[in-house]
Amino acid sequence: MNNLPKLICLGSAAWDYIAFTDLKMEKELDVPGLIMKQPGGVATNIAIGLSNAMKHKHIFEIILLAAIGLDIESKQLMKNLQSLSINCDYLTKQDGPSDRYIVIESKGEMFGAVADTSQLSRAAEKILLPLVNGEIIDLDNPCEHYVILDGNLSQITLESVFTHQAFQKQNIIVTSASPTKARTLKKYIKSKPHSCYLNLKEAEAIADKKF
Repeated sequence: MNNLPKLICLGSAAWDYIAFTDLKMEKELDVPGLIMKQPGGVATNIAIGLSNAMKHKHIFEIILLAAIGLDIESKQLMKNLQSLSINCDYLTKQDGPSDRYIVIESKGEMFGAVADTSQLSRAAEKILLPLVNGEIIDLDNPCEHYVILDGNLSQITLESVFTHQAFQKQNIIVTSASPTKARTLKKYIKSKPHSCYLNLKEAEAIADKKF
């Protein structure tokens, strides 16, 4: 445990497969285009963004708490993240491939997407263990650290975060993954003030009104 304040990104780590086409996509249509593969997942994207923003100035230590697989692609995912100065020492590793997200973009707009969060759902509360057992930070003095919460977490994991004693003094920043996930987060956000980062649709889902 080093002395730098921590930014702990808690949630999903996945491979994103992004398909682009300049043609109009329609149901059952097969079109030419490009397919790109890159590290993804809400918590992972936040960790990458923070790393890029700090440009290795070592103001904070960025730690990712997520679940990945044990296959070759999972090892490559972890290696890619470590190359960006993201601490992956506390990842939960389980049998099978890492989670995946597939999105199709047609003429610059999203046509549709599917998120496979099997590893994250199966790991559930296990991804919290390095934090709640005091491996990462001193639980009696958490004030200078931040936990950034990915809305993709399972219901049981969210319950643990918002009710476990280890999180009562934490600075928690809540990010949603979709309007559906935002509705799941709603009851937890109401129970205690937290900073929330949402898009317009997610904010409307939480507030139950149009803006």
